[in-house]
Formats: sequence, structure tokens, C-alpha cells
Amino acid sequence: MVVDFSAISTEYNQQPGDLDRKVFHRAQGRFTYPFWKPAFCAIRLIARNQVVAMLRHTTRTDGWIGWTADSDRGNTQALPQTQVQAGGQLKVPLLARQGQPGDFSSHLVYQRPVGLDADEMDWQVRLKNPFAEGGISCFDPEISVRWGGGATDCIALQTTRVGCGAGARIQLGKQDLRNGEHDLSRLSADFEQWRTLRMLTKNRIAWFYIDGQLVFRYPYTQDLSPVQVLGIAFKGSGSVDWVRLANSRTGQVVYQETF
Repeated sequence: MVVDFSAISTEYNQQPGDLDRKVFHRAQGRFTYPFWKPAFCAIRLIARNQVVAMLRHTTRTDGWIGWTADSDRGNTQALPQTQVQAGGQLKVPLLARQGQPGDFSSHLVYQRPVGLDADEMDWQVRLKNPFAEGGISCFDPEISVRWGGGATDCIALQTTRVGCGAGARIQLGKQDLRNGEHDLSRLSADFEQWRTLRMLTKNRIAWFYIDGQLVFRYPYTQDLSPVQVLGIAFKGSGSVDWVRLANSRTGQVVYQETF
């Protein structure tokens, strides 16, 4: 018997070695499998090289967790809320790198249902990513909401420092908007200082803001789904001051945190 967690294309933010294939020779029994990162995955039970059962599973986090990643070595161990939330800010500490050299990205994730559909959400994050505190090159601050594990199961706003506008990007469900194909020139700012990023959806239109200024607007046709994940990412190790998620139709706040 084989219990397979490994080759699942819909696993959230999958990296090599994140999930394993467990092999068991007994016909029945119980075992414990520790998920150390949030995941959307399918667990397959294989007997005689045939899939005999499959269970779809979504993990939840206890508050915010974080980790770092690079292209050469995959991810470090995810850090619990007690290690990423300190001093009134949310941040993946540089000690998480354990002395590893080279460029990296840091990820902060809150994975729990929030009782809000992505079609009527107002997601705001106050953040910064200065060089002196762990920021790297173009900074690439990104905020996102996610409702599944697929590459298109999200709305994401990736900004950059001034001069790095080619890396600006918006993922709007199945619509992947890149600078050059669209004018995303206003998605750059000075992230050495605190900035507030905002994504708002209403009436099948998405609005994107930096410090209260509208920087991009785009209509969409895809039906979105209930939010399952709040995400923040940086190139390097940036900081978050506060987050706020509200219903864009009613104004009701469904989640906020000042850390």
C-alpha cells in the first residue's frame, strides 16, 4: 500500500520536497502525517499500482505563518505565528535563512476561511521592505487572496520599487496581466517607507491602489470563490504593520490585525 502526497499539481505554493510519498506494506492501519506548510492537496491511496481512493485536503494555519524560498534550495521550515509576529509587526526574520547565502523571497500566509467571497472584497495591507531591514533589489511586495491551490485560483498584486517596473504583475483569476502588455507603470513606489497596498473587487471590476491612489483598474468575467488564504510576499524580508479585509459592498470588516 502506498499513501501518496507528492505529485499533486494543485498543492499550494509547491516546492521540491514539500510533500512526500509514504509507503506502507501492511494492508490497513493508521498513521500521522504532519503538514508543515498550508496546502491544498489530494491524498492518494495506491494498491498494486492503482489509485483505489483519493481524499482532497485543505490545511489551515493557526494565525499567520511564514517561510523563505529560493530557486536553488527550495523552502526553509515554516515558522509559526510566535516567530513571525513580534514588536507590533509581522515579518519573516532573517534568522530563518539559517545563514544561507543568495537572493530569496519571504512569504506570510493566513489560511483560514474568512466568510467573504473574492467577488466583493476590499483587502488592504500596510507594508515596507527597506534594504536596511532585509529588502533585496526590486523589493517586489505582493499581496494576494486565494481560494484554491491552482495557479489561477487567486487575485494577486505584485508591485516593485521605482525603476523595476518590468516586474509588476497582476493575477486576476485566469487573467495574467504583465507590464508591457498592459500599462502597469504606476505599480512602482518607494518601499523603503511604509506604503498601503489595496485590492478591491465589486460588480466584476477589480481596482488596485497604492496609498489611496488608484493605479490600475480592470474588468473580469470569471466567477470568483470564497477567500481561503490571505498572502503577503517580498523579495527579501519585508515587514507588515497592519492588515484589513472588508466586504466591498457593505463595508463590514471581516478580518483585521494590527500585530
